[in-house]
Amino acid sequence: MAAYQEGGKQGVRIMFRLQSILVVVIHQQSVRRVPG
Repeated sequence: MAAYQEGGKQGVRIMFRLQSILVVVIHQQSVRRVPG
């Protein structure tokens, strides 16, 4: 159970990091699409 909880924490951290990276990438792409 402890190992499962530890893996869950790591998974949440990885998901949060990937989500923040995706937000930055999408934001940059949307900024590029809009001229000016």
